[in-house]
Amino acid sequence: MAISCFQLPRWACVSLIWSVRSVVPLAWLYLISSLLPYLVPSRRLHSPINQHHHQQPHSRVWSSILLFLSTVEVAFSIYYFYSSRLVQRRVAHFEHPTSFIRTTIYRIVGSGLRHDTTQDPQSNCSSNSTNTEFGSLQPLDQVSSEALLKISQDSPSRPSSPSGLAPDHILPYDDPQAVDFRSTQVLWFQNCKWEEIQKDNMLEWLAWSLFSMPLEEVRQEDAEMELKAEPRSDLLEEILIRFENRAGSRLKPGYNPKLANRVIRLTIDPIKIEIRPLSLYLLSNLGTWTLKHFLRRAGFREAQCDHRSPQGLKYLIRKPPGWDTSPVEGRPIPLIFAHGLGVGFCQYAAFLNYISNVPWALDKPIVVLIQPSISQEVFSSQHLNPPSKESLSADVIQLIYTENFAEVGVELVGHSMGTIVIAWITKALSKKGIIKRICLIDPVCFCLWEPHVCYNFLYSKPRSGIERMIRYFVGTELGVAHHLHRHFEWRSNILWPFEIPGFTDPKRFRVFLSEKDSILDAERVKRYLVANGMNEATAISTAKGAAHGESIIEMGPHFDPVKKWLENRIS
Repeated sequence: MAISCFQLPRWACVSLIWSVRSVVPLAWLYLISSLLPYLVPSRRLHSPINQHHHQQPHSRVWSSILLFLSTVEVAFSIYYFYSSRLVQRRVAHFEHPTSFIRTTIYRIVGSGLRHDTTQDPQSNCSSNSTNTEFGSLQPLDQVSSEALLKISQDSPSRPSSPSGLAPDHILPYDDPQAVDFRSTQVLWFQNCKWEEIQKDNMLEWLAWSLFSMPLEEVRQEDAEMELKAEPRSDLLEEILIRFENRAGSRLKPGYNPKLANRVIRLTIDPIKIEIRPLSLYLLSNLGTWTLKHFLRRAGFREAQCDHRSPQGLKYLIRKPPGWDTSPVEGRPIPLIFAHGLGVGFCQYAAFLNYISNVPWALDKPIVVLIQPSISQEVFSSQHLNPPSKESLSADVIQLIYTENFAEVGVELVGHSMGTIVIAWITKALSKKGIIKRICLIDPVCFCLWEPHVCYNFLYSKPRSGIERMIRYFVGTELGVAHHLHRHFEWRSNILWPFEIPGFTDPKRFRVFLSEKDSILDAERVKRYLVANGMNEATAISTAKGAAHGESIIEMGPHFDPVKKWLENRIS
């Protein structure tokens, strides 16, 4: 009977981690011991190099191989160490207009205060204001607050966010919604007590969350730009009051230095990267290459969106013969899959094998997006150069039009970090009628103003064996850590309910959660979606006892509801 990697005992996980960790130190030790005699002649007789001359031929061969492998590992570790320092540099993020920031925050602090499934109050805006034309690199969310709140009159199944209006008065301290807000907000300060947070501590966090800047830089910039239309410091003070209103508590003036190293500021905090051997990358990349080989044998080919640059999105695609020339009304709807972060395609081998061979998928185009920056593809030029939201969205739009998908629409399937990509695509195309169905598995694109995803994956202390493995093999890998710490722009990554076509129709939109998810808070996400109008019984499925990714990676019984929806076998 096969043992699930998600059920490995703690000792096995720890042993595996330390086995991999020991490769690089052992390589250094062997290389140094081999070279030491050349630096200390008196030790030459005891050196591995000198001794292997007196060994049998086959022993000398193995010693030479070991010396070569150690040298390669040492050289790679030097590159890895240098790259780990290089990626610590801050990355400039797009500066959102004040209207966008204010609208986003008002939605956040008002979330859950009022359940309103009617259209958003500012629905008299132009319906094209949130769209980006094909091929344009204009940021997809650089629009006015009115445009951001726009909901099409002809989309009754797309409710507004329950944010409504942010509270303009302070909630009672013991109000359950205020208590809940405080208990969540303290996680941004690594679970301190609410009373420990003072005004400047919260302003410090807000400066990062809204502008990706330290508070000192915000104040200095305001001082240097006296003619600025609206100083950022004033906006921070305004938003702080809204946060206090929702929390039911006024913060004490001043700054608590004890929280200086506890506040989470993802994109400006030091990146935690752990060394790993080149052999581990070779193994994972070999798995990815092997899986791609089998996918090609199953009819897939690799293509690239190169209309912008040679670094455009790569993807695997399989189109049934004659699909392009058959009548539009009879064409099966194409499916686009966006994978999550991890060790590459090999972790999705079971799912990709399923969609490659299952009968219902043989008649429709299948597209698998390739994302090297979150797949540990260290030999790719995109390993440390992830695409922006704007460029990737433009590439997917090009893909859809180039492959003639726009005529019939597309189905979008995303897992974990891949749901962020699906969110970007949805934001870009939600008003064009191209998106027909969406399936999100272990979605991390909801409630990103809450710290659970960020805190659990990168900052909390791992508790179980599988959490330790995920943290070491994924969370602290060079490319993944760099992607999350320098390119995760949470304001643009949030997928709001009113942006999702068919949000309340379970035939068009489904969410699959895992009960034992150690990354996102599945129960809170479910409550949020239900509060926005989703039907818990028909539109949200929770895999009992499953960990994050277990349903799609291992394809066990937990995946049966996903298969049923993908096959369109729902009532």
